[in-house]
Amino acid sequence: MNIHNKIKMLVIDHDEYLKSIKNIFDDIADMLTSTSGEESLVILENNKIDVIILNNITSDLDAIHILHYLKLNNDLSNIPIIVLNDNMNDDFVKKCLYAGATEFIRKPFVNSLLKNRVNRLLDYEELKKSLHHHISEEHNLIHENVKRSKILLKEMAAALSKTIDAKDRYTSGHSERVAEYSHMIASCAKLNKSDINKIYYMALLHDIGKIGVPSRIINSQSKLTPQEFNLIKSHTIIGASILQGIDIFPELAIGAHYHHERFDGKGYPQGLKGETIPVLARLIGVADAYDAMTSQRSYRNALAQDYVYDEIKKNLGRQFDPDFGSIMLDLIEEDKDYQLCESNSKEKLDQRTT
Repeated sequence: MNIHNKIKMLVIDHDEYLKSIKNIFDDIADMLTSTSGEESLVILENNKIDVIILNNITSDLDAIHILHYLKLNNDLSNIPIIVLNDNMNDDFVKKCLYAGATEFIRKPFVNSLLKNRVNRLLDYEELKKSLHHHISEEHNLIHENVKRSKILLKEMAAALSKTIDAKDRYTSGHSERVAEYSHMIASCAKLNKSDINKIYYMALLHDIGKIGVPSRIINSQSKLTPQEFNLIKSHTIIGASILQGIDIFPELAIGAHYHHERFDGKGYPQGLKGETIPVLARLIGVADAYDAMTSQRSYRNALAQDYVYDEIKKNLGRQFDPDFGSIMLDLIEEDKDYQLCESNSKEKLDQRTT
């Protein structure tokens, strides 16, 4: 973030935290304040706001109403929003995420934490703008050289995926492998050629939202707290926010948003069930789970092929789409030498950590 050009921040708050927030951001932000939802909407209509800090005005309902308004307004839907609240139960968090919140911080908060979160949100907004810019440039090149533009798009998506994978030294290459498995499943499923081509890029960028999750949480070797797990889950929302609005490839956001939904409705972020989950996201979910089980992790070694096979079979129609899960089982049966996955992983892990 360039601190020489101050950002414009809207703080919707009315309590003792307002003065503290002003002091935190005085050096980087021109701050506008509001004490009500109606006043906030007037400010938003007349100013270009870079980030919003939303305190619980009078009730949970007020916060949800404001979030819904922002999400439904195309001109405002991409503004990152931090919710300050002492109510961090799962139902409230889920409501706010679905309504459009980007981050949560429990009150009372640590000043440095709030400032770091804002800086991080602004950083990935810059990443999103850069991504949109580069993909728009690629779109212009299509008319001149279709083959060249496809190569550049693949290289750019691969570079972005490697940036995300680099946050976790144990999952190097995860995005590329998930893209490869997804492409194999799609081909075996005899999807139309357009979807087979799209699925690779959707899977390659499915975890891009992890740019908004602190590395200490991604690399944690201990059991996550509920708040930390909510941050991990938010990578689906963040990823969709980064990728949505890329007009030449709107499907990119689908994989990022829905790859952790489960066929039985027990997934996240929205708890979609069965065929209400977008078909290509269901496919990516199978490939993602296979690679997660067959990769070295900070908390365990790669799992045996037979065990992975049984886990997928056991969860057909539960975690996994039955059709795509069955295709993955066929691919595993054909993989007699366990070449599909990264396993044999000690040598690869040694190479990555030297």
